[in-house]
Amino acid sequence: QVAVAADGDVFITYEQVNSDSDFNATDTDLSAKTYDIGTNTVSGATTLRTYPEIANSPLHTSDVAALTDGSFAVMNLYRNEQTVIRINIVADDGTVTETFDVDPTPLTLGSGVNQIRQAVIAPLTGGGFVMAFVQKSAALSNGGISVYGFDSVPSPFSTIAEPDFTFSVSQVNGGNSSDSTAPAIIGLDDGGFLIAWGELVGGRILARRYDEDGVQIGPQIVVDDTVPEDVVGVALD
Repeated sequence: QVAVAADGDVFITYEQVNSDSDFNATDTDLSAKTYDIGTNTVSGATTLRTYPEIANSPLHTSDVAALTDGSFAVMNLYRNEQTVIRINIVADDGTVTETFDVDPTPLTLGSGVNQIRQAVIAPLTGGGFVMAFVQKSAALSNGGISVYGFDSVPSPFSTIAEPDFTFSVSQVNGGNSSDSTAPAIIGLDDGGFLIAWGELVGGRILARRYDEDGVQIGPQIVVDDTVPEDVVGVALD
């Protein structure tokens, strides 16, 4: 994942699978480097998190946002844990200044623990950041999209950070055959943000606009209702 700071420097996160002498995967590092556009140099690597490897199959999700204060927010999710999102705040020199977890409230999606997938993050122009993620039922039969917003970075090294606002963009329960997927989110110049997502069944791409406090502005937007196949990806820029 890549984010560009206001000064033009580029922050890059990547995963590296580590192996033993028999080439069996042992664990996976989520690392970061900064590319200095002025000097055309790349910093050394900073390890943000190490995931235990299971069955040689990485199941990790990460995204990064360049915050208005010059730092970067790296969201990372180890899907075998399924229920907790970790945020690292990293200074422009690669130093991790804060780390905290977000423990989302499960949506009502049937029995069992919700699984969190497809998490994305975006900066807010007034400071802080907003993130969106899919929660799937334990049986993976339906899913909804939740949004958590932080007006500012929480206190350093909090165990569990409480967001300033939360809401569900879409919640699919029994009786509705569509399934929300592929959220994309972007901060707007007025301090608010826009989120778009797709439907696995029904072939629609939808969007909603919100102000800086997470209050919806205007009606839901149907971006496209003529997608011939299931929606598998949505992007905003």
